[in-house]
Amino acid sequence: MQFDVRSGSILFKHTIDENPNPNEERFKPHKHEDTYELFYFISGDANFNIDGKQIELRNGFLLLIKPGIVHNLILKSNKPYERITIRFADHEIPRQIRAELKDTDDSFFVRNTQLSDELMRLDVHYSSMDEDWILYTFRNSLNVILSYLVNYHAIEKPEYAPEDIKNILEYLDDNLFSIDSISTICNDLHMSRSALCKKFTDGYGIPIMTYVRVKRCLHASTLIDKGAKPTEIYKECGFNDYPSFYRAYKKYLRRPPSYKRL
Repeated sequence: MQFDVRSGSILFKHTIDENPNPNEERFKPHKHEDTYELFYFISGDANFNIDGKQIELRNGFLLLIKPGIVHNLILKSNKPYERITIRFADHEIPRQIRAELKDTDDSFFVRNTQLSDELMRLDVHYSSMDEDWILYTFRNSLNVILSYLVNYHAIEKPEYAPEDIKNILEYLDDNLFSIDSISTICNDLHMSRSALCKKFTDGYGIPIMTYVRVKRCLHASTLIDKGAKPTEIYKECGFNDYPSFYRAYKKYLRRPPSYKRL
């Protein structure tokens, strides 16, 4: 059963991609400034990046992506990919759950638990309810799911990426705005260009300089949302000139830098 139910900042979606393309923009690193995301992995061949941590997915992994956290799915092949995604803002959930959620872990293994049963029960609700009642029922289900989540103690922690990938990510984040080429990265990390590019692309799913440019654009987006002028901040975000900043920003964030989210 697939569904896509949304209203305002809340979204419930069960999707199966029969032939996913890893080059699509939706698989690039991104973040949601004002919403949480629950990502329940059902099947496929993929890893998941949450703020530099890479999780090797298998059926039953549930990820909690908090507002402002950079994340993306890393497809390892074009095998069919199935997941349930729920997005919601603070004001969509009760105050007690809201307070607990801020300190909740970001990754859980919940297969064959009450929590996974509640997630899969969304399919049952969708197929059983009249259309006018589906969103109301899903909202109530979300409160139940989150209540189980914040009280979930028997956690099997997912396995994260190898240490050498973490080291590369740490270097990139520490030097994000001063990196001028792949050669700089290779020299500082004492790696050949071919070894670095292969290791990063295999482990992270995108070319290394794409990662750098996306992270720079995301940082610029945060500054712009706070009132900064795009023409004044592009250099501090690591771009040599405004035209290259504009092109990268529009390509990766799919909006011009002059656009300010409300």
